[in-house]
Amino acid sequence: MEGISYLQDLAREMVSEINSKKDSMFLEGLKLKGFEFDNRMEIEEFINSRCRCEDNTHHKEQVYYVDNTPFLVYDYSLESKIDWDNAGLTTICTITSGSYRFV
Repeated sequence: MEGISYLQDLAREMVSEINSKKDSMFLEGLKLKGFEFDNRMEIEEFINSRCRCEDNTHHKEQVYYVDNTPFLVYDYSLESKIDWDNAGLTTICTITSGSYRFV
């Protein structure tokens, strides 16, 4: 049971890190377009009134828009690689959670 709990905690941590990175990139994209905010409330109001996201599941990408103009593309195709050592004592798992590009 400890192993399952550890994996669940690890999965939660990974999801949290991915979401945090996405939030950072989103705000950086807005900043590059000239939008800056003084507090969280301003950000939320701006996003609710002027931003949207289209999810293209076929291409595994999300396109973020401000005033109907794209400013950020998130390619969420995951890549993973598992390496085993010869003795079988160490497992290294590397997961790439996608990439971002500003437009």
